[in-house]
Amino acid sequence: KQWYQRRVRGISLKMMLCLLVVVSWSAVLVESQQLSGDTQTNQSTVSSTELWTSVQHGVKVPHILAKYPLKIKTKSEVGSGEKIVVAFMSSDGKDGDQAGTIVIHFTSPPRYRLFWCSGFIDLPTRLPPQKNKTWKIYKKQGSRIFIECNGVKVVNFKLSDDTCKDDDWEEYWERDVTHIRFSRSDTASHAYLFHQDNCPGGYAEEEGDIPGWGTRLGSRMWVSSRQECADRCDKQSLCLSFEHSNTQRYCNLNMMAMPSQRKYRDYVFCRKLEEEEEEEEEE
Repeated sequence: KQWYQRRVRGISLKMMLCLLVVVSWSAVLVESQQLSGDTQTNQSTVSSTELWTSVQHGVKVPHILAKYPLKIKTKSEVGSGEKIVVAFMSSDGKDGDQAGTIVIHFTSPPRYRLFWCSGFIDLPTRLPPQKNKTWKIYKKQGSRIFIECNGVKVVNFKLSDDTCKDDDWEEYWERDVTHIRFSRSDTASHAYLFHQDNCPGGYAEEEGDIPGWGTRLGSRMWVSSRQECADRCDKQSLCLSFEHSNTQRYCNLNMMAMPSQRKYRDYVFCRKLEEEEEEEEEE
C-alpha cells in the first residue's frame, strides 16, 4: 500500500513538471509571435530603413532642403583630390534656377567653397578619421549653411554682405531649394539619401503611427498604390488619416487625424488636409 502511494505521488509530480514545461513553451511561442510583427502593438519600435540612392551625375532630382537635410556618402581620403560638387536649384528662380553650389575638396587640408559667395576655405574642423563618411548639409536661420561629417559639425557659415565676395549672392542663396544636381565633376559622392513628399495631394505627412490596423473604415486593405489608399479615405467622411506601406501594400484608414506613437516600419502616415489648409497650399 505504501509502495502504491509513493508510486502515485511520483506520477503526479512528473505530470506537474510536464504541465509546467508545456505552459512555459506556450508562453515563449506567444511572445515570439508578438515580436514577429503578426500584431501591431504599442511596442512597435522598428525604424524605417534609410534608402540610399546611387548618385547620377548631371541629373536634376527633387529635394526640398528646408524640409530634408541633404545626406551624402563618400569613400574619399583626405589628399586624394576628389571632391563633392552639388548644385542647389529652385523651380521659381528668376535667372535660371540656380540656388547656390557647394564644393567639398579632399585636398590636404580639405577645403570647401560656396559658389556665388566665397572662394575655397579650409575646413575649420578636422574631419573624422574614418574613410567612409556621411555628410549632412542643411540651411537654418535664413542664410546659414551647416555641414556635418559623421555627426561632427565642420562648417557653420553665415552668408551675408560681409562674408560673401559676390554682390549678387542673395539672388542665388536666398532662393528656396526644391531640387539638387550632382555635377559631372563630382568624383567623391557615390550615394545620397533621397527624399520626396510621400503623401498624395490633399494630404500632409506626419511622423508617427496609430496603434492597431486601422478602423472599421478600412483595415489591412491591399492596394496597388498610396494614391489608391488616399482615394479610399476620400470616400469616407469619417476618415481623417491613413497609413500605407510600400512593402506590405497595406492600407489602414483612421478616424483620428494625428498619430499617437512612433513610426511603425515603413508605414507612412498621411493626414487629410482641411479645406482651409488646401487653399493655403494652392496660394
